Amino acid sequence: MSDPKPDGDNPAAQAAGSNVGHKVGPNIAPKAASKAAGKAGDNRRGALIGLLIAAVLLVVGLWLTRELTRMSRLQDCVMSGRTNCDTIDLPSQ
Repeated sequence: MSDPKPDGDNPAAQAAGSNVGHKVGPNIAPKAASKAAGKAGDNRRGALIGLLIAAVLLVVGLWLTRELTRMSRLQDCVMSGRTNCDTIDLPSQ
């Protein structure tokens, strides 16, 4: 039996694009590398903007919930016939 030829001498392996026996490393051109880094930064920027929007919506939602709860309590108090439902701050003279 004959030994198989190494991939470097095998035309079928070369046509198939085999990397066996060859150095494997970053094969990105400098421009492509900078574009890839720019795309990664864009992905992060989009994620940070989304996180910021979610945080703003959370804060606005909490504020709106507190205001509606306060107004509901005040309305319930007034509808029950009480007259001292809310504190009135008088300016000092």
